[in-house]
Amino acid sequence: MAVLAAALPSGEVWRAVSVSQRLATDQIVAPHELIRAANALGDLAAYEHFHQVTLDEVCATIDALRASDPHCVLAATWFAERATATGRMDLLRPREEALSSLAATATQSDALLQARLRACLADLDLTGTAWTTLAQSARADFPRPITALLLARHGRFLASHGQAQKALGRYGGAIERAVQCSNHQDAAAWIEAHNLVRIRYGLQGDKIGQAYPTATVLRAVRSGSVLPQSFSARERALGRVANQARPAETLQALTQ
Repeated sequence: MAVLAAALPSGEVWRAVSVSQRLATDQIVAPHELIRAANALGDLAAYEHFHQVTLDEVCATIDALRASDPHCVLAATWFAERATATGRMDLLRPREEALSSLAATATQSDALLQARLRACLADLDLTGTAWTTLAQSARADFPRPITALLLARHGRFLASHGQAQKALGRYGGAIERAVQCSNHQDAAAWIEAHNLVRIRYGLQGDKIGQAYPTATVLRAVRSGSVLPQSFSARERALGRVANQARPAETLQALTQ
């Protein structure tokens, strides 16, 4: 279970798929909560790895999750983010209450996952009320780096609903907090998003040329993001070589 939960955020989806298939083949006997969690994470890994797998096929194992299941918030967040990214809000609306219940059970160590899941659920309220409430409570409920992420997500929502000036304000607040927290990769990404909002709504003015060099300088620092960063193929391969325990996995990391 630990391997499955760690492999998805680290970018080793193929490893999660391998573990999931091995568990299915060996017909491992385990408590029901472990089986439900493994099924959900395994289906999400399959969705990431195999092009023919759809989010609709993942719904059954997500629906089976219970608040007591290990890594249930991780599975719910990954599902919600991918549904949001692909415009499949129809998959989230009938599950809003269940996903909200899972988000509410998140521990302090899962604060980032909880914030990301609540952001996806806030997107469902087209009036913007849910987002206003979430953004206002973020400062009290979450650490500063996570608050910055939520401000940026709110900016995305506002920009996609025609509220350019408010979106620029939210992105500006997110950028300021990211820099203060030394999350330079986040700041660079949000500076570019800020610039895209200006371009989309014809608000470039004399600042149109400032975004690229600023973002480039921040990215050159090569550090800092509130979001988990996946390891590159080179880093994974070198890790296997240093370990020298799994030559087959080393080869796969080098060639994938």
